[in-house]
Amino acid sequence: MNKFLPLALAATLASFSVLPVAVHAEEATQSITAGKSLYSAKGNRIAAIYRVTQAGAVQVILEGKLITVPTDTLSQDNGKVVTTLTKAELLKSR
Repeated sequence: MNKFLPLALAATLASFSVLPVAVHAEEATQSITAGKSLYSAKGNRIAAIYRVTQAGAVQVILEGKLITVPTDTLSQDNGKVVTTLTKAELLKSR
């Protein structure tokens, strides 16, 4: 039993150190909802957000096509959802 105590302690401490990161990521994606507008970094409106996947990816409809915006390009600025990609780049990524 004493052999497993250090391992259990290490696993417990590791879970506490990872938990705040997971909670923060979940909070960030929860504030992005369908219906909000998606903007480029220059402030141009790209489209309305059609859907937010469980993974936190944003999907928009551009020129009749469903486009998934990579989560690593998303941020929020004064309540606006912003991507580092332009509308043209999103259309090419399809």
